[in-house]
Amino acid sequence: MADSASDDLHSLDRDIALAVARLARWRTAVSKDPDAHAGEDPLEAVRHVASKSLWESLGRLPIDGADAALIAGLKRWVYALLQARLARADDLAWARLASAPQGLIDERRVSWREAWREVVLARTPGQARQALEAAAGVGPSLAPIVARSADRRAEIEPEPRPGVLAGCDQPVIERTDNAGIDHGHVDADTLQELGGFEAPLGHLA
Repeated sequence: MADSASDDLHSLDRDIALAVARLARWRTAVSKDPDAHAGEDPLEAVRHVASKSLWESLGRLPIDGADAALIAGLKRWVYALLQARLARADDLAWARLASAPQGLIDERRVSWREAWREVVLARTPGQARQALEAAAGVGPSLAPIVARSADRRAEIEPEPRPGVLAGCDQPVIERTDNAGIDHGHVDADTLQELGGFEAPLGHLA
């Protein structure tokens, strides 16, 4: 039978999975109707898994026991959720700007999201180019949000512990409509959820 410490870690694993799922649902909803979901805090009920104090507590646990891999994985997810909690206002600002009709295609106003959809669905290079230009026209309004996110990561980026985090990427909890998306390889499922959220789920370690 697992001891209480191990039980606590697996309970934490479940709480983290719940937090990621809640955040995913909120980001999908806010991408479709930012104002309707602006007052919601998807991590409020599971705030303990998105805190610096928990990240530090996990860092004080032994890293050479049977639960070492689980601890390392949980620590990376807590860090990623902390970043997501701090980015809530930016997520909302992004959703509003990405949904606003700022681009122009044939005298028709389109949002950043709509412009990228038209890039993917374009039947001719000319149509794709026009849609790309419309998306690029919206870019400057979105750029400050990306810059703030990068600055925040640089501020609180944790130092890797030798043997645990060294060489390991943090879990990526990002909007699927982030500027880093590879729009040249967008499949139908991604199109359907464009503007939502993707992250691997449970168990997370």
